[in-house]
Amino acid sequence: MEKNEKRQLELGFENKKPSSPLEEKLLNNKPGFDYETELKNQITKEIEEARVLQEKRKNKDNFLVETDYLKLTKEEKFDKNTIYRIFNRKQKTETFVNGEQAQNLIKYTADYVVMFDHRIIEGY
Repeated sequence: MEKNEKRQLELGFENKKPSSPLEEKLLNNKPGFDYETELKNQITKEIEEARVLQEKRKNKDNFLVETDYLKLTKEEKFDKNTIYRIFNRKQKTETFVNGEQAQNLIKYTADYVVMFDHRIIEGY
């Protein structure tokens, strides 16, 4: 057992395994390791992943639109990717809202008419 490990045990520290590769490299304390370069690489990797995700969302060809209400599960009927058409009876206007908003508007049947319009399914 190394001197450092003995000292940690005396102080009551347990040998914990590092939770990430960066933490492991920091704990190893190797003299040739450049922390700033590793951190920059990790940040650029995160930025690139975010860019790719944004491009996928912008690409309209990857979306499937479901218009049959009966094919949706109970959870899908009122989530944020489901679009409802709302007709306001007092002001005689029509609006589009997501499923979460429509679920709350269903209570007000005297004021609003809630109709299913479509559901957007990502990744197809």
